[in-house]
Amino acid sequence: RLSTVRSGDMVYLFTRLLVAWLPKEPAFDDYNTVLGILESAKLELYRRRVAPYEDNKLEENEEVYS
Repeated sequence: RLSTVRSGDMVYLFTRLLVAWLPKEPAFDDYNTVLGILESAKLELYRRRVAPYEDNKLEENEEVYS
């Protein structure tokens, strides 16, 4: 199960980290870079953790898209 840290707290921490990383006066490209970082992290988490979990559950249970 998840730790005692709430999801809102995680959003806050990520936001603080990314805002601190941005220049004092960010341009659109800076924001676009941050969004790319978040998207890449999301996709990597899915690829490395979620997809194998789902594959395992598919083997344990039956296919629902047949």
